[in-house]
Amino acid sequence: MRKTLRRIAALLLCVSALFSLFLLSACRNDEEKNKPDESSALSEAQRANILAISEAFIESGKIYSSEYALSIKEIEEFVYYLYNDELTPDVEGYASIPGSEAAERLKMYFGISSILHTQRNSTDQNFYYHNEKYFVKTNPSVVKSCEIVSAEQNESGNYLVKVHAIGENDARVELDFVFKLDGDNTLVLSCSRYDEK
Repeated sequence: MRKTLRRIAALLLCVSALFSLFLLSACRNDEEKNKPDESSALSEAQRANILAISEAFIESGKIYSSEYALSIKEIEEFVYYLYNDELTPDVEGYASIPGSEAAERLKMYFGISSILHTQRNSTDQNFYYHNEKYFVKTNPSVVKSCEIVSAEQNESGNYLVKVHAIGENDARVELDFVFKLDGDNTLVLSCSRYDEK
């Protein structure tokens, strides 16, 4: 009789432990489902700016940080990477954009207020500056898809943003950004790149 009571007590103890584990697992799943999506805290303009600069970084092949600073010339090249698939060609395969508009966009992303204004030369150029306009050679985007996977604010108030993209030949690329967001302004503090092997 005692053996039977011990077995029943042990069985009840096991059932109780399993039930507790089940409840704990259900609570965790509910917490994960109800956890706010940090990327939804981004405005539509911030999301659009982040995706545009992500595609530009993918196409440029560049990374950016305090250790890997970009020169003024390299930053100006982003006029091409940002606009080449956004504009319709009007002259000799080039589209034009007001120089002040391009400069404001570069300032938003990189915080610089002076650029070189690369002039036209005899070589086949991706972009050049003339009569207060940038002329950008138009090309289809090399990025097939691009999405913000996560965005969370760190203790300094900056945003850590992870972007996944698929490029040419279905190559997968992951970008890890640190942004300083101020309204719709999207200042890039760093960009790390990881290409899937």
